[in-house]
Amino acid sequence: MSFKLNETLKTSIKANLNSNVVPILIGEPAIGKSSFIESLGKELGSKTFTLQCNELSEKADLTGARTIPIDDKKTKFKQIFFPHADAMDAIEYALANPDETVLLFMDEINRTNSDVTSALLSVPTRRKIGNVELPENLKVIIAGNDKGNIVALDEASISRFVIYKVVPDVDTFLLHNEDVNPLIKDLLLTERNLIQCKPINLIKTDDDDDEDEQSYDMIMSMIDDDSMEQFTAPRTITALSRYLNSMSEDDLKQLEFETTDIELRGDIKESTLLFETLIGHTGHTEFTIKLYNKINDQLRNITTQSVQKPNGYDAFIQNPNLTASDIHDYISNLSDDEKSQLLIYTLTDTDNNVATLRAVIKEIAKSLSVLMPDYLNIYKSKHQEGAFNIQLNSYLRNTPELKSTTLVSYLLATTTD
Repeated sequence: MSFKLNETLKTSIKANLNSNVVPILIGEPAIGKSSFIESLGKELGSKTFTLQCNELSEKADLTGARTIPIDDKKTKFKQIFFPHADAMDAIEYALANPDETVLLFMDEINRTNSDVTSALLSVPTRRKIGNVELPENLKVIIAGNDKGNIVALDEASISRFVIYKVVPDVDTFLLHNEDVNPLIKDLLLTERNLIQCKPINLIKTDDDDDEDEQSYDMIMSMIDDDSMEQFTAPRTITALSRYLNSMSEDDLKQLEFETTDIELRGDIKESTLLFETLIGHTGHTEFTIKLYNKINDQLRNITTQSVQKPNGYDAFIQNPNLTASDIHDYISNLSDDEKSQLLIYTLTDTDNNVATLRAVIKEIAKSLSVLMPDYLNIYKSKHQEGAFNIQLNSYLRNTPELKSTTLVSYLLATTTD
C-alpha cells in the first residue's frame, strides 16, 4: 500500500512525532517528499532544517572530530565529535526556541554509502550526533528513495521506525504550485495518474527482445550516464511549468515550426524542437505527449481565429482580365508572411474561379520555400480537419510540378492524407 503525500499523511506523521516515533518516507525521486516535509514544518509553526545525506561521503562528514586536552598539563587528550553544520543549526535553533517543534529532515538517507547510512540511522535512536544530544523539541523525519543506486536498510534498522511508502498527489502538488501552467493544471486534473510517468521507450512490451529491455529501475542508476532518460514527476513538471510560463505564444510557435532529426530505436525520425524541448523537461512519457497535443491544439486555435482575408483579395481574384504575368507580379511583391496568408485563404476559397485559384497557388508554391509558423499551424489544422477546398488542396499536394517545390515537399513531409 502507498500513501499519497497529502493532509491525511500529515496527520499520521504528526501523531508519530508526538509519540516520539520516527517516520521514514520512501518513494521514487522527485515526487515532492522534500516540499511535503517543508510544508509540514510550516504547519507546525516552526522551521525545518534539511540535512542532505547524499552529500556526505564518509562518517566524518556527519560528525567532525576534534582532539581536546583532558588535564591541566595537556598530557592527556580525547576526541569529541561535533555535528554537521546543518544539524548543528537545527540543534541550536531548537535550544533557543524550546516551545517550538523543530524538524530535522534527513533527506536521501539511502543515497550514500553503507557506513554513512548506518551512522545516520543511529541519530534518531540515540538522540545524539557525535557528542551533542538532540533537544526534546527537535524531531527527526527521514526520507529515502526506493529505486536506483541506493543502500538497502537492514531489518534491525527498519524496525526502529515507521515506514510510509509514498506517491505524489495531484491536489497537494497544485496546492503548493499556485502558478502552475494552465495547460498542465488542466491535464493533471483530467488525468491524475500522469503526475508520475516512466519513459515510454523504457516500458516493457511483449515484442521487446530481452537484450533490449530496460527497466525503470535503471534510470536512477544512470545519474552520470549520458544516455540517462528524463521522467515525469512533480519536480520535473514544476520545472516545465516555469519554462512554459516564461515562453510567449510566438516562441512556442517557432519551436513547433522548426524540426530536427532524432534517432529512435535505430531509425531516423523527424521531430519538432517543441516536442524535444518538452521531452528534455519531463521525458518521453504519456504526460509529455498529451501535453504536447494540448499545446498544439491551443496554438492552432489561436492562429485559426486570427486568419483574415488578405487586403484586396476579391478585387485581385475576380479581375476578369487577370493574366499569369499579373499573378506573378502581384505575388512577387508580397512578403513571405503575406504569401503564407494568401495561400491559406486561397485554399479555403469555394466561391471563385478554380483555374484562377490554381494559378495563384502554383505561383506561391514556386516563390515561397516555407510557410510562416502561424500559417503552418493553420495549414496542419485545416488539412487534418478537411476544412480546405478539396480540389485546391489536392492540386497543391498531388500536382507533380508542385510536389517538387521546397514548400510542397515540406508540407507533404509534415502532414498525411
